[in-house]
Amino acid sequence: MISDSERIHTQTLSWIFKLNGDIFPTLQKEKFVTRLFNLEEQISIESVYIETELNSIDLFLDFGKNQIIIENKLKSSEHSNQTTKYINSIPEKFNSEKIKHFGFLTLTSDKPQNENWTPISFEKLLIELKKVNWKKNERDYIFVEEYINTLSNLVNVFNDFMTNHQKYSNVFNDGFKKKHDKNRYDDDYLDYVRVNQLETIFQKAFLNKIIGEIEFYDYEINETRGTALIQVKIKEVSINNEKFYIGFQFQGRTLKINVSHWDYGNSKAEMIDENLIEAFGKSFHRFNDFNRLNKPRSKAYISVSKSIGKELYQLTKEEIKNTLTREIKSLKLKIPKFEERINPRSTKSPDLVE
Repeated sequence: MISDSERIHTQTLSWIFKLNGDIFPTLQKEKFVTRLFNLEEQISIESVYIETELNSIDLFLDFGKNQIIIENKLKSSEHSNQTTKYINSIPEKFNSEKIKHFGFLTLTSDKPQNENWTPISFEKLLIELKKVNWKKNERDYIFVEEYINTLSNLVNVFNDFMTNHQKYSNVFNDGFKKKHDKNRYDDDYLDYVRVNQLETIFQKAFLNKIIGEIEFYDYEINETRGTALIQVKIKEVSINNEKFYIGFQFQGRTLKINVSHWDYGNSKAEMIDENLIEAFGKSFHRFNDFNRLNKPRSKAYISVSKSIGKELYQLTKEEIKNTLTREIKSLKLKIPKFEERINPRSTKSPDLVE
């Protein structure tokens, strides 16, 4: 089984839920779903109707009085308010008054943007599958066991990485590479990452944990060309009657202070005029060794950048957290002067990061 394929995981879960009572009795299914979603009352299953890839919904299960909707995000992250869109994409013929339970399945129990969804980790899925009282003498159980073993391998490698990230130089160095360009590793866990191309999603999970422990509340974790990045929104400012964000970015060995239009995707470079470029440069260029000024290209985005000099796997978690905390604290002290330069008589905008 290809352990990194979201579609294969979804299809396997669909197959498991379709298993008859000889191997997966209804009572066991009810207990399994109840525990998986942390429900206070045990769910009831009167019938089973299952669809995959239903209007972009990965897994849809109708159990009579209850419906289960699962979004599988093994190797990707939520974007563009997907969880809200998926709620609204349930076909009308299924969108009844039945009780709906939404599950957001990820490696790390990522918090979905829509609060109606329950975060579920693959480790939680593994734990609950192991609790099921399977009829192991049935022929199909061998495939259930294979899937449990697949999840065990994935969870074990992931947990080892999150505990010992400095061991996994390949996670931080190989994300941008094609599979055939990556070196094989004698270490089984490192090579597991290579074979299943898990570098980028592992990076995202690591950065998510780092930034979560610092407790910044308004941030996004994305990636470009296989390398994960953190973008923290520091402050909202009004410039020429347009809303912009002052932000801080961390990707690989690079730190950036940036200003971007609120609607970055639809913005144009000319929205950042020469006055703004001058004010930004005077405020942040060469501040704290941010010696490279990156002017707008195609979008309304300007930044200054510098290198931290080391790869992430060469730094401890505490060193990374201390660096981010120190840099953002220093940046916040410079923002008032920048605001004076762009809007001399403006009122102050609220901080987005405490």
